[in-house]
Amino acid sequence: MYKEDFIQLIRELRAMGHCDSKFVTLEEQLSIFLYTCVTGLTSRHVVERFQRSNDTISHYFKKMLFIFSDQPFYSTHVRFPDDESVHPKI
Repeated sequence: MYKEDFIQLIRELRAMGHCDSKFVTLEEQLSIFLYTCVTGLTSRHVVERFQRSNDTISHYFKKMLFIFSDQPFYSTHVRFPDDESVHPKI
């Protein structure tokens, strides 16, 4: 992900009312989610990478997942392709 896109996503999340927790910044919360999604590595590896407990990693992954899959983020940013742009094999 480009740095500018990451910063814009953080701005969007803050505008929706999301903020840092007591010990984990919103940037780190998003990083945990993105790193886990992109790498597909086990939680044990993610725990080691971010130096956080398994519960912390799990909590913030789920938090971001729910943010991205719920309103208003989902309806604002997720668009399904029209029939013409979908490849025939799909």
